[in-house]
Amino acid sequence: MLYIREQAQEAIRTNLLKDQDQRICNPGTAALALTVGAIARSDALGHHQQNIGPRLTDAFVGVPANAPAPFTRIGPGLSSGTKNFAIKPDIVAYGGNWAIQTVVGGNPSWKPFVFLGEPTIQKEQNGRFMTARSGTSFACPHVAHACAIASASLEATLGYKPSANLIRALVGSATIPPLCPPGWLDDEKETLRLVGYGMCSVDDLRWSKKNRVRLIAMDELELDKLHIYRIAIPEIFIATKGKRGITVALAYDPPVRSSRKEYLANTMWVEALQGLTDEEVQLYKAKFTGEDAPKPPSGSEIKELQPPKTNLQWSTLQVRRRTWSRKKFRVPNGETEPVIHFVVGCQQRFPTEFDYKQRYGLVVLFWHESEEIELYQALRNRVTLKAARVRVGV
Repeated sequence: MLYIREQAQEAIRTNLLKDQDQRICNPGTAALALTVGAIARSDALGHHQQNIGPRLTDAFVGVPANAPAPFTRIGPGLSSGTKNFAIKPDIVAYGGNWAIQTVVGGNPSWKPFVFLGEPTIQKEQNGRFMTARSGTSFACPHVAHACAIASASLEATLGYKPSANLIRALVGSATIPPLCPPGWLDDEKETLRLVGYGMCSVDDLRWSKKNRVRLIAMDELELDKLHIYRIAIPEIFIATKGKRGITVALAYDPPVRSSRKEYLANTMWVEALQGLTDEEVQLYKAKFTGEDAPKPPSGSEIKELQPPKTNLQWSTLQVRRRTWSRKKFRVPNGETEPVIHFVVGCQQRFPTEFDYKQRYGLVVLFWHESEEIELYQALRNRVTLKAARVRVGV
């Protein structure tokens, strides 16, 4: 069957989703690992034809720029039952691209042309020490670099070494869905399978900016209990025109047993509630029994915080987002400004021989597109600092 380029690329996307050989395998399925997939940096095959190698009139690029690479592996990850899948890969990075080439009289075949790959060093060949390669192995170093930057940034802020959970949460909070062409990442469920939470912006890990502020917590929680973080929202965040949003990232490290029907000993979740007094949230907390998370009070949950927490509860890294241009936050009774409560819950799935509290890292990002907004100072004045870290009304 003959395809034009766009049809072939659409077939590749369909194959990624359907072909069982494209599934993530060990050790990428590990619950506590940060699993990395690959996306293509470039699809500029024709741009280089005049300068590198022969004219490739019989070849075309496998996927468009910023789309999942033809050789990447996708999720879902390990599951409990038929519906409770983990998000895998967690994150993606540039790993190169392949092209399809047809030789006269032969069948089309994949070719990893050097100018579609990621730059790397090599043993000297013809006086050259630089080359390019493609593969998920070349995507992983990008994420390892991001984790190293996150670790150094957190240590400078906290004054002590951060946990692996907090590092994962910070990296997760800096992810954005790649800018693929229409039709590639339009469906949320398929997007999570293909690219997880997206690719990480290293520049966003170094420090808060006046219009992009992160609040962090590194804590531990008793099983079947809740932690509640209270943040008063400054008027400047609500009133200033332009797009704005919230990203919540939670990472934790439960015991795991691959021999059991349920893989994770504990699951965690996080949700955002607005318009409630501290007392009303405490009543909500009092109803928590360790079974399935209770429904929040009517009208309090921030709508369209995506993905839904029920879709992420089997993932040890959870990233949820909400973006809007205009939104009214309710002011709780007796308060003078809106308040958001971030509720973190932990549910034990099966008992273990360990007597412990569940460790976790939490990062909440407030951002506004206006570079003139002084959001950093406004939020800083509304939180309580303890032990050199941001802690908000636990």
